Amino acid sequence: RGRTLGFATANCGTPENQVPAGGVYAARVWIDGRGPWPAAVNAGYVPTVAGERPFTVEAHLIGFSEACYGARIEIDLLARLREERRFPDLAALVAQIRADVARAGEVAA
Repeated sequence: RGRTLGFATANCGTPENQVPAGGVYAARVWIDGRGPWPAAVNAGYVPTVAGERPFTVEAHLIGFSEACYGARIEIDLLARLREERRFPDLAALVAQIRADVARAGEVAA
């Protein structure tokens, strides 16, 4: 229909629940319609700590301290900060997460 109106479109499917490429993202997150909160999001296999874990998407909401189990979570990915990778130890992972959260907060502000 878009073409007949003079505005051809690329049909991308339903955006809900589309899987992002693996990596760390800056994002904005809504919990049950409340928000947005700036967030650092990891999409992938969590290779440093998880072993054979399936692909997951998890978000650290900056400044959010409530429980959100069972809530509807909407994530708007703003920028891919880096690829997911394995770290040599937990100290290196924690240092990188701190840097990722700081950068995500800047991007999502």
